Amino acid sequence: MKFYEFNGSEYPYYALIGASSALEAVGYYVKEVSGIEEFSELPDECSEEEAISLPKQVAERDQPNEADAAVKALKMNCDSAEPFIILIDGELA
Repeated sequence: MKFYEFNGSEYPYYALIGASSALEAVGYYVKEVSGIEEFSELPDECSEEEAISLPKQVAERDQPNEADAAVKALKMNCDSAEPFIILIDGELA
């Protein structure tokens, strides 16, 4: 599993997605997040450590009692071959 961060002016909404490739992550982003299919850049790839630390920081800030459960759920999803959303723009949540 690799991790891709959709951020900046190229993408209308922030998302952090786990997928097997950048192209799979883009397809999942289009389907689940934005619906916009024209991108000139691929998302930034981030390390597993970054992919775990970002949602953990959000959980610790917003729901401190749920931080460990959020990390555990993320690690379980990493074992799947299916793409998944790790974080999404707050406007969409």
